[in-house]
Amino acid sequence: MEKDLGSIIKLKRIQKEMTQEELCYGICTPSYLSRIENNHVHPDKSIINLLFSRLAISLTNKDWTKSDINKRIEIWYKSMIERKNHQENVYELMQLAEVTNNESMIKYNIVYSRYLLEIGDLNKAGEILHSVGNIIKPEYSRNYFLYTSIIMGYYHLKEDYDSALKKGLILTKIQNYDDLGSKLEVGILYYNLALNYSKVYQNERCIHYCNIALAIFNNNYFFDRAIDCHLLLGISYNRLGFWTKSIHSYHLTEKLISFLPNQDQFRYKGMIYNNIGYCFENQGKYNDAIVYYKKSLELKKNPSHKLRTFINLIRSTNALGDKKAAENWLRLGLDTVDKSSPLRYHYQLQIYKLLLQSKEVDFQDITTIQTDSIQYFLNNHMWKLVYEYTKVFAHLYEEHSHYKKANSMYKLALEASTKLFIRKGGENHEKSNFSNLPYNLDIESILQHDKLPR
Repeated sequence: MEKDLGSIIKLKRIQKEMTQEELCYGICTPSYLSRIENNHVHPDKSIINLLFSRLAISLTNKDWTKSDINKRIEIWYKSMIERKNHQENVYELMQLAEVTNNESMIKYNIVYSRYLLEIGDLNKAGEILHSVGNIIKPEYSRNYFLYTSIIMGYYHLKEDYDSALKKGLILTKIQNYDDLGSKLEVGILYYNLALNYSKVYQNERCIHYCNIALAIFNNNYFFDRAIDCHLLLGISYNRLGFWTKSIHSYHLTEKLISFLPNQDQFRYKGMIYNNIGYCFENQGKYNDAIVYYKKSLELKKNPSHKLRTFINLIRSTNALGDKKAAENWLRLGLDTVDKSSPLRYHYQLQIYKLLLQSKEVDFQDITTIQTDSIQYFLNNHMWKLVYEYTKVFAHLYEEHSHYKKANSMYKLALEASTKLFIRKGGENHEKSNFSNLPYNLDIESILQHDKLPR
């Protein structure tokens, strides 16, 4: 353990947000502490005891070996990715890991971050992962594989998809990196690369990594994971305009979910029917789309999930010229939305309210909603929403003969399109009328029912 003491002290100090001066005050000089943290010197036991005491690190190991601790951490992690109910004494395991060796302590902190993500404590998880990132290096090691897998999940939940991809791709450059995890873990890594590529609308790359993950899941009978892959493939094919492939993927998903418990079948079917409806809508088959959207609503319990489908129904019914039905779905959406609903749905419903009123709406209302909604989408890097709704507002401004404002919206739409790598196919419908707007905002996310990427 002694050769690892410096790294343990450094990691713990960073986690506690202490400066070197604060930690070593009255114990040693900052320069000497720096040498300790970089494992350049082995200080006296008295200094170690004082530093450990200030950092609240226990010196008792209860006769647990490095192998015992490592195995216990791995079992804890495995239970989380396999979605099993495993009770772990987190505080005791932390104390044991801290006094075993540096690698065990780092592994504990990485896996503990996964636990924090699972319970929704993103801030604490981020602090720990960034602390680990300050001392861990890209290399062929189990800890680096775990760190990459979990920090990808963290960035995904923070909606920083580019950073998630950057971390994942660094790992894939390490020779034989796929030997560092189990088949399930490697499949999840590929799936999460696909998922994050989907979020930045790089659909061909999404399909590439999704197919790799799907092969692993199928060959090892991880059918619940294969379901997620088929759903993601359906989304990507839909965006590219490959309607037959998209619907085929959704129907494969529908067959596979028959192996799941009834409760899971209902939630998946709600997503599948919404997405099939959206696929039909993109083809201009609005009646078929409405049938599937309604089937989706029947299976949904969560109000936020219903809001997405309400928005789809507003658009599809209006595309058929059934303004009365569109207004009815809008009313249901406005009745459903509340303070707990995601703001993106609040703003979309307000925009559709403007669109349905068209020239009857007050111009000041248009500018107010445009400013608030587009700024929110920009602040949260929702480039697809920026791309689509700036075109909507441009159309509204043109109707009110405010061509300068319309041009500013078209310019912003163009800027947003560069962020999205807009491609030929199902995403490139440019008509500025309500029946064609917006596209690709309404596909059910695979994460809508889960806190973590799978």
